[in-house]
Amino acid sequence: MVSLWILSILFILPLVTPQFRETCFCPPTDEHPDIEVDGSSACPPGDKLAAQIHLENYGSFLVATSLNFRLSKLPRVEESLHHLPLYILADTVRIDDIVRTENTETVVVSRRLVATKTGNTSNSDSWRFYAAEVEVDRGSPVQSVLRIQAGVPASAQITAGINQLLDFVEYKAVTTDTFDTRNQNCGGLERRTNAELDSLTPTFSWIKETARQTGDPSLYYRTRLIQQYRGTALEGKLLNRAALSSGQLDAQERDQVVRLLHRLELLNLEQSPTQQEALPDLLKLSLVTEQIIRGQVEQVYQDDALVSKLDLVHQVEKLRFLVADVNNNFSENTEIFRNIHKYWPKENDFEDFRNLIKDQLSRTSRGWTVRNQWINLIHDIESLYQLRNVKFDLLLEEKLSNARRNNFSMTEYAKDLQLWKTFANSDKSVSSSATVVNITIPVVPRQIFTNGEFTQRIWLSDQRFKDFAHLRVHDIHVDIPELTDFNVADHMKIVPTTSILYDINEIGEEMLYTSVPTTYPLRSSEDAVPPFTLWRFVPDPQLVDRLGSRQTFQLHLQFDLSGRHVPGLYARSTEDDACQQHVDNPFEFTDCKYGGEDPFNLVYDIVSVMHLREINQLFQAKYDHQLNGEDTGVVTDISTPWIDAEDGECVDFSDFDMGILNISTRIRMEAVLGPPLMYFPPELPGFMELHYQLDQSVIKQTKIVVNCETDETDELPQEDEPLSGTIVLVVNLRKVYGEVDDSTEKVILDFLDSAITDIDLSYTSIYGKPKLLETFRILFQEQFTATELATIQYDPLLMPPEFVQPRKFYFQTVCEGCTKEEDDDGYLITLFETKSANSVDVQYPKDPHAVGLDRALPNGVYNAGVFLGAHITFCDIYYRSFQGSALEQIYVVNLARSSRPEKPHNQELYILYINDFCIDFGSDILQDTDGVMEIYQKTFQFNSPTRGARATMDNTDLYVNPPHTGRKLARLLAGFQQSLDQCQSTTCHKWWQWMLFSVGCLIVDVVKCIIQWLSDLDYDAWVDSNIAIFGEASSTLVVQPECYSFIFPEMNLDPTVDIQLSSNGNKDDYIVKEDAVNRIRSGTRSTLSLKLTQSPSVSLFSAVNLLFPGQKVIDAKEFFSPGTIVMYGNIVKEYVEQPVFGPDCPTYDPQLGGF
Repeated sequence: MVSLWILSILFILPLVTPQFRETCFCPPTDEHPDIEVDGSSACPPGDKLAAQIHLENYGSFLVATSLNFRLSKLPRVEESLHHLPLYILADTVRIDDIVRTENTETVVVSRRLVATKTGNTSNSDSWRFYAAEVEVDRGSPVQSVLRIQAGVPASAQITAGINQLLDFVEYKAVTTDTFDTRNQNCGGLERRTNAELDSLTPTFSWIKETARQTGDPSLYYRTRLIQQYRGTALEGKLLNRAALSSGQLDAQERDQVVRLLHRLELLNLEQSPTQQEALPDLLKLSLVTEQIIRGQVEQVYQDDALVSKLDLVHQVEKLRFLVADVNNNFSENTEIFRNIHKYWPKENDFEDFRNLIKDQLSRTSRGWTVRNQWINLIHDIESLYQLRNVKFDLLLEEKLSNARRNNFSMTEYAKDLQLWKTFANSDKSVSSSATVVNITIPVVPRQIFTNGEFTQRIWLSDQRFKDFAHLRVHDIHVDIPELTDFNVADHMKIVPTTSILYDINEIGEEMLYTSVPTTYPLRSSEDAVPPFTLWRFVPDPQLVDRLGSRQTFQLHLQFDLSGRHVPGLYARSTEDDACQQHVDNPFEFTDCKYGGEDPFNLVYDIVSVMHLREINQLFQAKYDHQLNGEDTGVVTDISTPWIDAEDGECVDFSDFDMGILNISTRIRMEAVLGPPLMYFPPELPGFMELHYQLDQSVIKQTKIVVNCETDETDELPQEDEPLSGTIVLVVNLRKVYGEVDDSTEKVILDFLDSAITDIDLSYTSIYGKPKLLETFRILFQEQFTATELATIQYDPLLMPPEFVQPRKFYFQTVCEGCTKEEDDDGYLITLFETKSANSVDVQYPKDPHAVGLDRALPNGVYNAGVFLGAHITFCDIYYRSFQGSALEQIYVVNLARSSRPEKPHNQELYILYINDFCIDFGSDILQDTDGVMEIYQKTFQFNSPTRGARATMDNTDLYVNPPHTGRKLARLLAGFQQSLDQCQSTTCHKWWQWMLFSVGCLIVDVVKCIIQWLSDLDYDAWVDSNIAIFGEASSTLVVQPECYSFIFPEMNLDPTVDIQLSSNGNKDDYIVKEDAVNRIRSGTRSTLSLKLTQSPSVSLFSAVNLLFPGQKVIDAKEFFSPGTIVMYGNIVKEYVEQPVFGPDCPTYDPQLGGF
């Protein structure tokens, strides 16, 4: 009868809709260290360090530490050490069983002390506890005997213990990711501070407070440094580490500062007071330059309207603050600097400063002379800050080392950290072979070269470095063939312009290094750096003079290198090489190259890649169409001032009754430039050409007649002379960016450095031509800083979403080994920043090889492609579909390990549950008001395979068990605070305990109680019972190639919930099981069911047609979705007007946010 009575209660219990709990177990977090690491949990695998316990012998006392300490796991102490007091220090200490110690005294110091229901101490008189927070189970017998104090006494033993614990926390902070980076991929979503995201923040706060109580300032200082300065200031291993010391760097820095200030002073002397008064902004920038050199920018300049636009001044001040903060033992600063190198003045910051100087100096007649000197000065200031970056890193390392306790032996944690750092900083660049590489740059624009602005990359993936790893450049020989009697190497510096250097190891993996500033010729062989970087060529005045009037010339380089010979090694990633076998199969190529990855995530919003030969042909077709008058294109007016074409002299014309006259000629050019023809020369990667046809242009001439006796002057206009010809500008792509005006939608190309390599003007007058050409050239160089290319022609009915509307764009070209005479296989790459709230701020493009853009297309089939950045795809398309759900707040866009087993080192984007969360069932089958079922994060994940979007749910530990088999029911039902009223048991059955994820054995009591009262139930059947929650749904990409658009249809995921008993269950077991299944299934399905709304229809038309309004550019063929969106097609071969989108192409409704 009892059994039936209990069963009847179970069947009539009300079913309560589950609610999400805010907190839940996430093994093995700092709060729940007693839980074993679960391979399918969302918790970082590195957190298994939380369970490590080290016992150290300090001679007169023992110290045991861990981040989280279960006293039941206390290591056994040798009998010979029982007379020593034992100190236990941890963030969280758990009295989780009957614990005993043989030591005469045991002192426990923790932030948090937890006593479970079964927790107790066997010899309570020998225990002392100090804790800031205490949690004791109401049923625990230990609560009556615990002696807990809040304050921590000052003692050498506790100070040593805190330092030992800090050794472990430092090791954990350095070697594992302790940050919750939720939604870091979606910049438009709410972000939290580093302190809020850091799982170690409570631990650090407690250690700092404990350090205050112990009165040890060095301990407090060390804790603060470890907490606030995460990572290194260097972006790669530091070369020359053995040769560097703090004193050496101080001397180098002082020497550089003195020399730079002297050069700035000479620069200012070249400008007259009148010029300085006429250009107050230039004077202001001179003062700012001085302060940047000194390393401190006054607030008045930081707030100035002109100067405040420069990120550089703010970065300089941040660096000054960080140096002062590290040197201040008593700083109250609490900001956490994760990845310190992000706060450093970088190449892009100096580039903006250079551009501002160029803009100011274009307004003065002597601008070019001063400009070049000032630009070269900024180059060297950039080198100064590279040095300061290295110096800060060494300073921080020195401060941390000095703050450690030196009067005790090194702990095991400290030894582990030292080994890790030694390995991380090791430089395996021991040379075993030497090689020579010859490189010829066929076209070097003189103007850019003489300005010190000519740069070239030697890419990481260049085939010239086949069969070598760990390359170092020891010397560079330079030659300009046209200068046969001149030693060029003695008059030119070659500078690696960035502190980030690329190398490869023996298996072709890319490596990063940081170096102190280096210039070739080298001062010593220890300065050698890897060749995979950007080089700047800086001539001295003698070399500039020897180049004469040449507009272009050839440059030959010979690199002397050493490295480790590795036969068969190519300096390319093996994945890319493997994918080249699929260039004739677009799906296989895309799946191989991009599947299971995060293409362009937080790098670029949109990328278009087009075969160089065909796109140059298309630019020509557009240009010809414009010249034929069918499309006026964008024209530009430009005129020169009057110039004296020839200097006259007084001549006696008395024989003609005209007296003594001085007759001279003045000329000026009035030019209308036709729309530019853009051309990307394959033989000069990194540069573009703009060809302007002179249209309706004339040379205006006038004779100036001056009477030498009376000074009377007459002006006699002459007949205009027609002018025709072509102007060719060569522009460094690093100096070019495009922008789209928000109000007019005009596409503007901004460039601040150009070189006119050719002017072919057809007028016949022999007077003044050289002078006119030079004037015209100067006019371009000083005033022609932007050109309008087109106007985006958005149809109001087809206005695309903002996340695909371009705001800014850059060009790159890749053409390895191309020459002007041969067909090329290079690419024009256009990189877009869009108007998305999640947009990435693109200042300057990255190495195209490093992000896979050198081999981006299945070029056996297609010669053009457009890629939507993974962050745009997930944040603006997929995540928005989740917003239709009532539970959108539980989802997060996260970067995690690739779903592809063959890509173990890659990551891809997922939409996951924010946390391992719990479902609270209220009154459930176990009649408990706090009933909880934990659902692991891996239970649900949404990602984007190559052919569409996919959502899967499976609570199985797939590292251990087959899919859909689920988990032990007892392992999921956790957190019960009360047992059934009928159950009074307080002991745990040891055989059950191992499988439970609860802090005590309460759930065992409940299950055991049910089995005791329901005697007809079989004990073994429930011990091995499983609950399985699984399901899958997909949404196949639907494309409209003719519209350049795609959508994802809606998706529904309704998971299956099943409970399986072991085979020896009986009839009554299955009755209870069915009731439990129905209740849990109903609750979990209503909570876990997922409905994705249809995505907006997204068109890539804006990116494709940016420079070709009204013209068909790509014949789109295929779309794929490997973590992003990829569109392939072929460039059209002739001018074809863009067909009007028909009724089949969807229209966008801004109010609805979709098409």
